[in-house]
Amino acid sequence: MIVRSVVLAAGEGRRMGGNKGLVLLQGKALVTHVLEAVAASRVHSATVVVGAQADALLPVALASGATVVENPNWRDGQTSSLRCGIAALPRDTDAFLVHPVDHALVTARDLDALVDAFHRSADPECIARPVCGDVFGHPVLFGRGHRDGFLALAPDVPGHTVYRAHRDRVILVPVDNPHIGVDLDTPDDLSPFSC
Repeated sequence: MIVRSVVLAAGEGRRMGGNKGLVLLQGKALVTHVLEAVAASRVHSATVVVGAQADALLPVALASGATVVENPNWRDGQTSSLRCGIAALPRDTDAFLVHPVDHALVTARDLDALVDAFHRSADPECIARPVCGDVFGHPVLFGRGHRDGFLALAPDVPGHTVYRAHRDRVILVPVDNPHIGVDLDTPDDLSPFSC
C-alpha cells in the first residue's frame, strides 16, 4: 500500500516573519527537516505545496526529492493548499499524510508508526493520528476515501472538518516523541530547539 505526504508550505508566515518552510532550524530549512524525515521513513514520497516565496522554496524542496505543486490561491488560506496538494496526488495513493511544515520536529519513526497503523487497520478509510502521552500531534494520516471530502471543502472551511466528521474512524498511534505536538509558529517557538 502506498502512503504519500502532502506538506503544506504555502503560507506567508506573518508571525514567523516569512514563509515557515524557509526558516532555519539547526542550519536547515524547516521544509528540509520534514522531507528528510519522509525520505528516511516508509512514506513513499512527498508533495510540497508552495505559494508565498515560492521561488525561494521551490529549489529547497526539489533538492530533497519532493514533488512541488504551486498553489496560486494560497492567500485564500490553508484549505486551498490542502485541496491543491491532495488533488495532485497520484491515483495509486492508498493514504496520505497532511503535514503542516511548521510541525518539523517529526521523526521518520513517527511517520513509520502511522504507516504501520494504516497497514494493520482493517479500515481502508481509517484516520491515524500520533499521540505522545496526552499530546496530540501531526501529521495526520487519512485513507484515500477522504480525498473527495477534502476536495469538496469551501475555502473558508478548515481541513479539520473532515477529521471531526469521521472521529469514529480515528486510530490514535502512540509515539515516543515528546515534540510531536510542537507547532513552530513564531521565532520564540524555535528557541528551545535551536542548539
